Amino acid sequence: MNTQRTSLIFLPGLFAGGWIWEGVVRLFDKNEVEIFTFEHAIPKAFKGNFQIAKLRLDELIASSTSKPYLIGNSMGALISLHYANVCPEKISGVILSGSPGLNEMDVGIALNELRTGKVEFASRLANRVFYDKSLVPERGISEIAALFSDKQIFGHLVRWLSFSRRYDIFGACASLVTPVHGIWGDHDLITPVQGWQVLAEQLSTLSIDVIPQCGHSPMLENPEAFYLSLTHAIHKMQDINAERVTHYA
Repeated sequence: MNTQRTSLIFLPGLFAGGWIWEGVVRLFDKNEVEIFTFEHAIPKAFKGNFQIAKLRLDELIASSTSKPYLIGNSMGALISLHYANVCPEKISGVILSGSPGLNEMDVGIALNELRTGKVEFASRLANRVFYDKSLVPERGISEIAALFSDKQIFGHLVRWLSFSRRYDIFGACASLVTPVHGIWGDHDLITPVQGWQVLAEQLSTLSIDVIPQCGHSPMLENPEAFYLSLTHAIHKMQDINAERVTHYA
């Protein structure tokens, strides 16, 4: 592989597509990085199971110019973490934000209400995602309403929620050989950061940054701060990976 450019794969969330990364992606120098994003939210991009997600990631990784870093929000973060356990040799590192798994996702509203596809319920969920309610995008509300109102997509979504509830986060993180960094909003009500901070104190492979005055999606509320944490984490991971290559050479 040509390693002149760093490859980054941005994964979407359970309720929102790749547009959530636009504010962060625009801050990168495209001459230095190669960027891949998925257009649709997870229930559309990966249907309802990890094997489809793995296949899509395998395809992207095969076409990348270097071992990529996986960067995921919400359920996309959990998928990235699981991929790192299944295929550690294919990636350089993982950056998580708002990953479920330690606690059940608390969306603050019943799934049956969201299933109606009514904008009022989608709006309540979107408001819970953001700390600064003035930043809630209309695009996000309409996308949530559309996802939940589609019977097939709703089924995919429920299966991903089941996947996160069964997942052994501690076991997965403890067995990792790939460096992992978390970037959380301090006001994340859906997947609170506190448990992840405790976990990071126990595991040398995991580190956590917290961005103040942000909720479940800090890449949307403060893309500049997220970018700084992300690039710093990637530089540290590059040093870690370089040391490993030297050690085993």
